Amino acid sequence: MGNNNDEYNFDAAFHYKAYRPPLHTIILDRCIGNQIFESALDVGCGVGNSTIALTKFCDQVVGYDPSESMIQQAQKHEMVKYVSNLNKLNPGYSLVCFFGSLFYIDSVMLEFYSDHLTPGGNILCCDFEIIYNPVLDDMGISVSRLDYDHAKNLDAYDTNQTRLIVSEQFEVEFTCQNHELVHLLLSETNIKEELSKKFDSVNVYQPLLDALGRIYPTNQVKLNAGMYYSYYRKTIH
Repeated sequence: MGNNNDEYNFDAAFHYKAYRPPLHTIILDRCIGNQIFESALDVGCGVGNSTIALTKFCDQVVGYDPSESMIQQAQKHEMVKYVSNLNKLNPGYSLVCFFGSLFYIDSVMLEFYSDHLTPGGNILCCDFEIIYNPVLDDMGISVSRLDYDHAKNLDAYDTNQTRLIVSEQFEVEFTCQNHELVHLLLSETNIKEELSKKFDSVNVYQPLLDALGRIYPTNQVKLNAGMYYSYYRKTIH
């Protein structure tokens, strides 16, 4: 991994750790409900927001991310172990979760993770998309849309090893404070690039916070998020 990637990952990890909206648990509650799993693997765990959320439903969770910067800043929890090396993953997980990471998984890696599932184990593909358009409009910023599919699920793969249990898309509203919104905006690469241009600076935290204070003097911002999940069971052959 090159220095530019390391720098990006460290910066992204900082903002991810500083604030993420409590949307992971909303999806997990809606999808998993009262199920309890013996062990889970959280693929692409980042700084552990989704990993920590999974502890409500699992006796033990392993969070995997190839970025050392993310793992170094991951949230500690007595039920969680973090790894950045695929060779340290053991087979026998009863749940494999792709929370915002399936978009980057090819067929070979999907089979690799599926092979680490117990017979009859479950796969959860889920993600959320925060809708920033109202905020960006208020700031007079236009941002190009990323080539990213938040709704991607196992339909994109040629596999007969799973059976769909339930799939759903819905929308929720949440409220955050101005400084929390700063961290959300700066965790989005395409938005951060436009903000750097607007404020003519690489260090845009304080100028952005000041600008949001003028736009939202109550220090409360309501945002919507699109929520996506598809829940599968591994078939037993």
